[in-house]
Amino acid sequence: MGSLKRYFVPGLLPALIIANIITATAAFILAVNTHFPDAKGFWLMSEGINAGRFSSWYFLDTYYPETLRTPGYPLLLALIKLFNSSPLFIKIIQLASYFISLFLCFKIVNKLSGNNNKSSIVFLCLTAINIQIPYYSGYISSDIWCIFFTAAIIYVLVIKPKTIKNGLLLGILAGLNFIMRPAFLLFPFVITLWYLLFKRDQLKYISVHLIVFCITLLPFTYWNFKNHNSIQPTPIEGGAGVAHIGYWSFRLPKGYQENYYWGNVVPDDLTNPFTF
Repeated sequence: MGSLKRYFVPGLLPALIIANIITATAAFILAVNTHFPDAKGFWLMSEGINAGRFSSWYFLDTYYPETLRTPGYPLLLALIKLFNSSPLFIKIIQLASYFISLFLCFKIVNKLSGNNNKSSIVFLCLTAINIQIPYYSGYISSDIWCIFFTAAIIYVLVIKPKTIKNGLLLGILAGLNFIMRPAFLLFPFVITLWYLLFKRDQLKYISVHLIVFCITLLPFTYWNFKNHNSIQPTPIEGGAGVAHIGYWSFRLPKGYQENYYWGNVVPDDLTNPFTF
């Protein structure tokens, strides 16, 4: 096989960047014209926050405080809506956050590959044909922000010097990521364990990150205690409803519709190996 160098012609990198912009924008447009089931709940929570109540049922005389989600994304929506309440405006900001995430990941790949051009080209080729991730930017959903904060965390871990200041920044980013998506909860502890096992000379740096992260858990933990009498940093419902529906999905007859929770319908799933 000939050398791969002949493929790295002048102008290839700008062409791949343009290809990424085109495919990401196309995915964004597709998502903007598609209904996302969770969007209404997020939107109502942001309205509730602006009304002084963290709840998707804030408009009721006797409302109940939110049980399903953390307040990170609704808070961000509420903040953006102070300037412009258009859903399209919010989604355009999210598309910009995707491009920033892409740039951060490009820098990470460059660093980990020793500034190897081949790795950068392969990375941009893969992202140019990937529509799944930028698709989230066109939804009223916390997913794209979790992607952004995850990229930012890895960027700080890989590229930034291991200083106390950057440890503080890392902890704040981890807290923001958690408050967007509570599934991120254990990740900072796993990172700290890895440093404890393999990078003990940098324990002060990573310990600052963990302490700051734990501090960011306190406000929502206190809110849960005050409103639900439960001392926990995650929503009191969490994924229990999803797990319950998932457990029963293949145990219910085809066409069954659940009318009491999310209105889920049991389809005729050809991929189910337990049916004839």
